[in-house]
Amino acid sequence: MDENGMVKKSPAGAAVALGVIGILVSIILGAVFGVGSGLVSLIFGIIAIILGSKASKITEGLKGKGGKITGVFSIIFGIITIIIFASMGAGMSAYIKSTDRADEMPLMIESCSGLTFGVVGMTSKIDPDKTDDLRAELDILQEVINNGATTTTTSAE
Repeated sequence: MDENGMVKKSPAGAAVALGVIGILVSIILGAVFGVGSGLVSLIFGIIAIILGSKASKITEGLKGKGGKITGVFSIIFGIITIIIFASMGAGMSAYIKSTDRADEMPLMIESCSGLTFGVVGMTSKIDPDKTDDLRAELDILQEVINNGATTTTTSAE
């Protein structure tokens, strides 16, 4: 209560909610939005920590701990999501480029590169008129994977 006997409102509930939503975004939407969902989780986590700290100050330490904790977990999950999907995109792009049929898959290389790796990220980079070309490139990639890729780089023996 403040000096006038009024109950102080704290943002503790909002802090917890944002932290939990950030965690869920990175876990559930990670495969769909890739790195983008990790960035959203980071932002929600930071806001949750700020609101949790504000709630602690307003309530003199009685509330706010939950928002800080869920905010930290949201940040951790966001960072993990970013690392996983950025490395997946880079790895897939490097793998395709290393095959002897890389020149047949320019759309796959383009869609796997960058920070938007994920189902939406991959497909959003492709012109809708080129979906048949992308399907053909996916068939080529599947053939390369099934037959064992012949890479253009040589390894030292």
